[in-house]
Amino acid sequence: MEDLGEIIANLSRRIRNVFHLEISRGAIFETFKDFLVGNDAQNNKLKVTFIVDGHREQGIDTGAITHELFTLFFEECVDPEKGMFEGLGHKRLCIANEVAMEKNYFFCLGKAIVMSIVANGPTFPYFTSPCFQYLKTNCVDDIDVTFDDLPENSPVTKILRKLVKEVIHWFGLRSRMDAMDQLQRGLNSLLFLDESRNCPELKNVLVYNHEYCFSKEYLADKLLPKIFALKTTNDDEAHIRDLTANCLLNLKDDQARDLLQYITGMRELPVADLKININFNNQKPTEKYPRAISCAHLLLLPLGNTSDKEFVGSFHTALTHGRIGFGRF
Repeated sequence: MEDLGEIIANLSRRIRNVFHLEISRGAIFETFKDFLVGNDAQNNKLKVTFIVDGHREQGIDTGAITHELFTLFFEECVDPEKGMFEGLGHKRLCIANEVAMEKNYFFCLGKAIVMSIVANGPTFPYFTSPCFQYLKTNCVDDIDVTFDDLPENSPVTKILRKLVKEVIHWFGLRSRMDAMDQLQRGLNSLLFLDESRNCPELKNVLVYNHEYCFSKEYLADKLLPKIFALKTTNDDEAHIRDLTANCLLNLKDDQARDLLQYITGMRELPVADLKININFNNQKPTEKYPRAISCAHLLLLPLGNTSDKEFVGSFHTALTHGRIGFGRF
């Protein structure tokens, strides 16, 4: 049996067309949704250019800009205003609302997930285990749904705790089937679901798993060895190296995710192992802010700050204002 990585590689080799997509940052969801509705969208490798105030952003898309597009589209899909999901964090339930169903939102999301995975972009680990089982098997009767599979913030959850198992099963899975069926069709773009449904790794793509998904500990494990391996030529560089390690260790979960997006354009991990590099910004020694070369997953440390406070502040400024658009702040 092929593993998921081999399946994705085979699917990627089938895609030979390149589509240059220009998309306004102010209309990402509607524009990308309209593109995804097309029958041939999944057969194209994207080259993305973002438009801001009528002007094209600079930069050549060698992967990271496309990854950012998927990241921003996924964020809009889970936005409560879209009405596609209920729940918080990485435990979401589909809502078959009239607008989402009529406009094929879930089909487009499923297709986007497949295209992102094949492009080595972010995954979408937001579904509950019962919903994942249904997407994989299309069989509803043999799937158990428990209270642990329901979002805690849903008022219905509190009511369901007093009701029988069948009602839980209906709420957690059966009532979602129309939306899930549409999503399933999208996930089978390029026959992805047919070819990967027996891969154990598939669940990590669609269901949150703290051992697989991104965390601040993951980022520390990736970057700390690279930081301490930096070759320094003077005491200032050694001090900046140590300050960077301290900043990394003190990041909160959301800040660590912001840093991941700043460096790579992604807020969720791809299927393939993610390699992140770090170095001093020796070409611009007066630069005060960390800079990212996102297509190379490279973080450049600034050498131009005059104090520890200024250095730490530059990191927070970059994460606050620079995570979208690859540091253009």
